[in-house]
Amino acid sequence: MLNKKLLILTDWYLPGFKAGGPIQSCRNLVEALDKDYSIYVLTSDRDLGDSTAYPGIEVDNWTRLGNIWIFYASPKSWSMKEIKRQISFVQPDIIHLNSAFSFRFTIQPLVLYWLKKIPGKVILSPRGMLQAGALKYKPLKKRLFLQLLRFTGLPAKIQFHATDVKEVKEIKQHFPRHSSITMAENFPNFSLPELRKIVKTPGQLELVYLARISPIKNLVFILELLTKLTGKGEIRFTIAGKVEDDRYWQKCTELIAMLPQNVKVLVHGSVEHAEVLSFLQSYHYYILPTFGENFGHGIFEALLAGKPVILSDQTPWRNLQAKGLGWDIPLDQPDTFIEAILQAINLDQPGYDQLSAACHQFALDYRNNNETRNKYIELYG
Repeated sequence: MLNKKLLILTDWYLPGFKAGGPIQSCRNLVEALDKDYSIYVLTSDRDLGDSTAYPGIEVDNWTRLGNIWIFYASPKSWSMKEIKRQISFVQPDIIHLNSAFSFRFTIQPLVLYWLKKIPGKVILSPRGMLQAGALKYKPLKKRLFLQLLRFTGLPAKIQFHATDVKEVKEIKQHFPRHSSITMAENFPNFSLPELRKIVKTPGQLELVYLARISPIKNLVFILELLTKLTGKGEIRFTIAGKVEDDRYWQKCTELIAMLPQNVKVLVHGSVEHAEVLSFLQSYHYYILPTFGENFGHGIFEALLAGKPVILSDQTPWRNLQAKGLGWDIPLDQPDTFIEAILQAINLDQPGYDQLSAACHQFALDYRNNNETRNKYIELYG
């Protein structure tokens, strides 16, 4: 099948890490399929929010990276003309667009495809951007683009990729008349970490948030919960991730200043992906009351590291309490979140070890599902 060329367009790729899940989705996909397809990646030359290129890379030229070819586009190559030139150079059989709203790497290629200026079968992965929670941010621009996309008739000519049943429904909701949809889960992290035991004393909790610091991830919600836990044990809460919204982070820092004395906050900053699993192993629980995830690589990696999770019910990871993996709680039930945190605080060593082992094994079993690869081969046709 290596005679088929797969071109992936994405805003960020390795060695980037600040954009979080989208980078990991593409990285894991490439690692899983680089022996099945000739893979080309067209991406920007810098990480999320950076004003300079990655050090040590060659820009504006196709270069070999392991089993794939990659083009790190500098700002002068972000134009429609240059995007067209690089797609025409590759002559792909399949073009995979990895965002619903990226101007450079989704909207421009779609315009080119509509104008019949580029070859190949086009696949669009919304990557959770059609969720109601995601559409709350910059809603006018997003809804205008969706209207224009429907107007062009392109949804009838491209293939949509959904990562779960919920995303299938979201695609059908926005493109009810013309949409061909294939569901294929995201490939998970393929690392093989050993389960490392840590001390868990009742009355103490090491809690970690590892995600981008933006409204959709809902860090403010966690801090508001923690303000209500005066005298409820010794809690150390670590915040790790890139600040994407300065005004939102200001609100977070104001809440941090209001926390009771028994709650200590450590601000870590971004964590490079190669360090994520070892970083997570130092904590008891992972928390993410997100407004929406289409996969949640940080969630999976927490489970792989043996960490129970406290989540909203807006992710694919559901029925966690019944599985002994943590909680998935509606966001309109803050008292239930507090109850979950209190249970985590009061858990003893045997109880925690049992939960930790269950999380680790669940993640290993999930990753060993061989059906995912077959679904992508079906998607690419």
